[in-house]
Amino acid sequence: CRPFNEREIRHDSACVIKMEGNRTMINNPNRPAEKPHTFEFDHSYWSHSEGDAHFVDQLGVYNSIGRTALRHAFDGFNTTVFAYGQTGSGKSYSMMGAADSET
Repeated sequence: CRPFNEREIRHDSACVIKMEGNRTMINNPNRPAEKPHTFEFDHSYWSHSEGDAHFVDQLGVYNSIGRTALRHAFDGFNTTVFAYGQTGSGKSYSMMGAADSET
């Protein structure tokens, strides 16, 4: 999950995503009483708000999965880091960071 972009901030958007461990939950903002849709992945990274205890930046993603994948590639094995999600969900952000980010 990525931070809100300028448009989302301007429109006072609500965050409908929640992540716990490898589980990602999505709430329908039009039906708040409805049970959230839950998905499980090998890894789910929360990057929405730096102040959150479970926040993970790009260095955290790299240390979690990238370092091992890179080591395997240097050892001659084929490796893939696959970022999956809806358009605008934060795949590029998770892999590359914010445009003004050093990491």
